[in-house]
Amino acid sequence: MYSYTVTAHTSDVKGAGTDANVTLQLHGVLDGKDVQMGPFPLESSADDFRKGAADVFIVEGVELGEIKTATLQHDGGGFLGGSDWHLKMIDVEDNLTKKKTNFWCDRLVEKNAPVTLEPGGTAAHGRHRYVVEVLTSDIKGSGTDANVKIVIFGDKGDTVRRCSSDETQVESAWKRALETIIDNLVSRFAFKLHLRRYNTGEQALENSANNFEKGMTDTFHLEAEDVGTIERIRIGHDNSGTYFGNARWHCALVEVTNTTTGRDGSKELSAIAF
Repeated sequence: MYSYTVTAHTSDVKGAGTDANVTLQLHGVLDGKDVQMGPFPLESSADDFRKGAADVFIVEGVELGEIKTATLQHDGGGFLGGSDWHLKMIDVEDNLTKKKTNFWCDRLVEKNAPVTLEPGGTAAHGRHRYVVEVLTSDIKGSGTDANVKIVIFGDKGDTVRRCSSDETQVESAWKRALETIIDNLVSRFAFKLHLRRYNTGEQALENSANNFEKGMTDTFHLEAEDVGTIERIRIGHDNSGTYFGNARWHCALVEVTNTTTGRDGSKELSAIAF
């Protein structure tokens, strides 16, 4: 049997969750032939599909090749007849090849009204959608209540890689030397430069959950410009959340996926405490 890992991200909005029975059907193309898997139930021993949660399911069936669509629906069952379900997105990972296919939804899935999704998808104004997963270390005192922010950098250009045709081209020898200085000026003082930047800008990692607790993985959904292939990140916090202002945070791992393009990247941070 071929297996996949399906992660369903319920939206972090009021009334998003459901107690209904949810099913998923996947359609792919393998060796030029259409292949279908399901519909099959998404269920586990946990209390699934809570507001803001990312629930993980292992499903087995046939090999799908390139996954083209994902169709979800629910029966409206559960407590007091259940409720409609506001789904942010799902992702399907091939457990053999480790290829992950992302399907953005960001709308209600209503009772007995199937919703068919296609991979990727852009947000308003052509912005791309990112999923950021943050693992806090499982050591004493690793968690924090501070406000955490991230900047994502990609290969479409470093901070000063490209200028418009009427701007001075910066010699490559200066690029790396200027990068840190410019990043700090822009992020701290909103210093306006006529240079094209290829990063997402500073993004807050926040939702309604109690994030960044010891040993926990937190998931965030962001919309920002396309940075190309993800090369590096900058992550930190504002030292808030404690009376004495000494909010240290020990972060183990950050994984970032551009769900519009499927590009991803990860950064091990096991030796760094903020």
